[in-house]
Amino acid sequence: NIHARPDDEFTLCHSCGKRLINLLDATQRCDHCNAPLLDHQYPPYLAENDLETLVQRLCKVAELLGAKGKRLLLENTFEPPELLVRLFERMPENVGFTYDVGHAQIYHKPPLDYVYLLRHRLTHLHLHDNAGGDSEHRHDQHLSPGAGSVNWYALARALQNVDFKGTATFECWPTPGWVEWWRSLVESPIEMGEDYAPVTS
Repeated sequence: NIHARPDDEFTLCHSCGKRLINLLDATQRCDHCNAPLLDHQYPPYLAENDLETLVQRLCKVAELLGAKGKRLLLENTFEPPELLVRLFERMPENVGFTYDVGHAQIYHKPPLDYVYLLRHRLTHLHLHDNAGGDSEHRHDQHLSPGAGSVNWYALARALQNVDFKGTATFECWPTPGWVEWWRSLVESPIEMGEDYAPVTS
């Protein structure tokens, strides 16, 4: 499981952690805190980490892992789902998608776009919560599910809608009550009109 970040389109401010559209300009400053970009965030470094080069490297990694009976998974960080779709269109069929719930809650609204747009690649989940925001450095809190603003009910319904059969990893310490609630939710049909009611204890 790796993060795949084609820096020629988006980058993160090293100071405040917010997502920026990369203007490929050495004079660019953060739209939020006015910090300048670092040397590796604009050409000529980006020639080593643009979308095309990243595709080539990932395909090679997928080939090496496949020869060992393993599978490469790409995880969403600050990339919008549409960019990941473009990336996966260039990937071999054995490359899967890890949906990181917390990252999606920070960087994209609606966060379930990742589930629906990448449904055919969706293989694994990273489960953790946060209060939302737009900064990886400040808002990626890795809280127990139910302790933040993730709509877990909507996520369970989305996973049922795409017939998800994959695996999941907690990137936090989940509360026992939430685990039982989640298990009951994903193992039974969900009615479209039911309200979201997280269990935090």
